Amino acid sequence: MERDPPAENDPFANFIQALEALPGAQASLRTDDPATAHLSLPCETRCTLRLEAKRHVYPRDARELLWRLAAARDGLDDDVHPVVVAESVSVGAKALLRDNQVGYYDTGGSLFLCHRGIYVHIDKPPPKALSSRERSLFSGHRARAVLALLLDPQHPFGATELAERSAVSVPTASVVLVELERHAWVATTGRGPRKKRRLADPRALLDAWVAHLPSLRAPTARHYYVPFVGVDELARRLGTVLDQHGLEHALTHEVAAQRYAPFLSSLSRVYCTVPLRPSRIPAMRELGARRVDDGANLTILVAPVGSTLFRQRVDGQWLASPIEVYLDLLRDTRRRAADLAEHLRQECIGF
Repeated sequence: MERDPPAENDPFANFIQALEALPGAQASLRTDDPATAHLSLPCETRCTLRLEAKRHVYPRDARELLWRLAAARDGLDDDVHPVVVAESVSVGAKALLRDNQVGYYDTGGSLFLCHRGIYVHIDKPPPKALSSRERSLFSGHRARAVLALLLDPQHPFGATELAERSAVSVPTASVVLVELERHAWVATTGRGPRKKRRLADPRALLDAWVAHLPSLRAPTARHYYVPFVGVDELARRLGTVLDQHGLEHALTHEVAAQRYAPFLSSLSRVYCTVPLRPSRIPAMRELGARRVDDGANLTILVAPVGSTLFRQRVDGQWLASPIEVYLDLLRDTRRRAADLAEHLRQECIGF
């Protein structure tokens, strides 16, 4: 007889169904204690699972659970395997639980068990709810706050200072700091109004941003050809004209990476971020730029206001910050862009 599908809001029933999908497995919840399950596998392998329901599990939650399990170890039966059953378990939390041989299951289908001869590890993409929540850190105003932290990873920020540094609201800065704390990407000192956080793991934070790049909206690109001019001269002339008209801008991609950390022998195009439609930029007319589909030597990236907040002046030209240049390069599918991005990260970013 086919088993009815579990209710969506019944995490333990979903977990039991996932166990029974394992080859030869039989699993059930105890009728007198629905937080305890029995699992039987072929070759007479059996274990008892003690289930703990959570909604979202981040590294901070995983650490708290591990501390609690360590404190209760004397009263815990060695035959009982603790398992976290959650709507979502973050990548960092999964690693912590695996390292300490604590089981987990989430609604995305990820499953880990490691107890007395039983080893099951099924790794699935994170559930949409967790992925969407994490992705929101790397878009819009929140991304500016994250970028401010990455550009000054040793500095302890309060919400007000971070808001001022990144030109976002204090509530937005607070949300970002709380989310980063859940992921254990920041270390916290002080309490209340004196509470501050600094990056504890900037590499993991930047890696998470990179992982979400394919799902983030890239700036609108407009491609142009400017006749009779080399890339270095075009970058210089573009910057001069934009400065003369008081238009904020920042060179990015290969041309900016080359100025931070030379790597390529030649360049073929200038990329420039401008928070303004190209048709309204006087430089396009003054440079004699012509819209093209192929053979462009100038690309204007149309970005929101505030996108040049962290630009840096290098050798008389405005460049996007190294981290922004790094991310822009990774959006390019060409191998040489990826190689240049890795070189820039090693030489200028350092984590």
